[in-house]
Amino acid sequence: MMHKILVSAAILGLAIGAIAQVDGPGPVELRESPFFDGEIIVDTRDGPRALKVELKQFQIDGHARLELELPSSGMIMFQHRAGEVKLSSGRTIFEPLEGEWMTIDLPEQVTLSTEDDAALVDVIMVTD
Repeated sequence: MMHKILVSAAILGLAIGAIAQVDGPGPVELRESPFFDGEIIVDTRDGPRALKVELKQFQIDGHARLELELPSSGMIMFQHRAGEVKLSSGRTIFEPLEGEWMTIDLPEQVTLSTEDDAALVDVIMVTD
């Protein structure tokens, strides 16, 4: 009887050790849901000007830290939709409430990070 208990305890210990050594989830990916990607014409005093506009939503898992690859000119606007997210650009760290906007003139390095909560962020990018 004692032998069976010791064998069962050893098997349970090995199983728990094996589970604890399993790697966590794979690399975090930024999922993008595009809504619009095209050109618009804006009338200026110097005549018509074509601008590239992208509208999309970023879906970010919890425990993520993502450096975005952005164009070298233009501007990008972020609207925090859900979850907890931190936006960093230069020396600015912005922890928006849901619905708040952040506008960044490019070129600039932008980092999105989350703690244990997933987040949704709407993005509008305007470039030449």
